[in-house]
Amino acid sequence: MEALQRLRQSGWTVAVHNDYKLNGRFHTFWLFTKGGLAIKGEGESDEQALTICEQESERLAPYRLTKFVKGVVRPLDLTTEI
Repeated sequence: MEALQRLRQSGWTVAVHNDYKLNGRFHTFWLFTKGGLAIKGEGESDEQALTICEQESERLAPYRLTKFVKGVVRPLDLTTEI
């Protein structure tokens, strides 16, 4: 599960992972958190659900938090600063 490794390497933490059956078909649900943010993916396979999570993390990328340091706006590192 390369997607899982990439998400973890970018600072996302697994909050919930659940496998279940819906109408007799296997489904899986993943929820990740990072600072005050959360992303989720759901599908019929881990690969499908984690791909959705990766897409959500990229969708949030333009909204990365910033901080004001000595008169300059800088990115906030969610892996160490929250």
